[in-house]
Amino acid sequence: MATLLGCKDLLDQLWSMETSKSSPDITKLIHGYITRGWTEHHITDTPTYRAFNDNRGQWTLSREGCGSLEWSLRRPFDESIVLWHLTTDLCFHRTVTPSSHETARRCREMSNYMAYLLFVKPDMLMTGARRSLFRAACKDIQRLLNEDPQQDGPENTLLDDERGLTVNIAQRAMITNDAPYIIHEARWLSTCLMALRSDDDEDKMWRVIQGVWVEMLCFSAGRCRGYLHAKSLGSGGEYLSYIWLLLLYMGMETLMEKMQRTELHEDRMAAGLSSAAPMAATGNDNV
Repeated sequence: MATLLGCKDLLDQLWSMETSKSSPDITKLIHGYITRGWTEHHITDTPTYRAFNDNRGQWTLSREGCGSLEWSLRRPFDESIVLWHLTTDLCFHRTVTPSSHETARRCREMSNYMAYLLFVKPDMLMTGARRSLFRAACKDIQRLLNEDPQQDGPENTLLDDERGLTVNIAQRAMITNDAPYIIHEARWLSTCLMALRSDDDEDKMWRVIQGVWVEMLCFSAGRCRGYLHAKSLGSGGEYLSYIWLLLLYMGMETLMEKMQRTELHEDRMAAGLSSAAPMAATGNDNV
């Protein structure tokens, strides 16, 4: 009925999201991230400008000395979102303390918003984003929880029994040939992040998670097509569009500029291909 009436997107949005009180704080984080790019000399020329706009968590990991975790970002963007979404929830349920509660809450709201975009509006997140990844992860988690009814709850299965999780993944891989690698990797990534905490710097883990989500928000906002931002206004607008406008007015690279990049031509020039003879005409105008 909602589809026939043309209000399914609005209905999905109302059912999938709760009101967030952290939007102003998240906007300040994004503003600060872009400002540091300009003022701390991370952007000094065209290559560094483009590299900064291509970050989706790498800059935070490098700044915090967590380069060993970059494997979690060297995969399709939609897979990275699911991986870090699961990881954020695992860390949230295990390590939230009074001192880190506000940062953890902001991280979880950014994580939930990106998961919402992947499930409800994948086209806005990035061209080619797969909604099926979110559904598959949910089914894998449900199957995982149902496989061991003797456990007290999901925390025991997903968090406390790493050996059991590994065995379940291996067994299901042999049976269905569809192992939930993202769930296993989220378990491992959360373990690595929780190991960052120390008596001297207990909040480092949440700084890393927060920085990664800020970069992911900027990365996806800068790659969403303009007409999708305009289209979202018909259903009340999206916070992602606000981030896109902020990026635009702070001098960041737009999708149009990314599409007009000339690296291919420059690479050909560097390789000496520009002096090669042009391809001979084939006589077929349709080639």
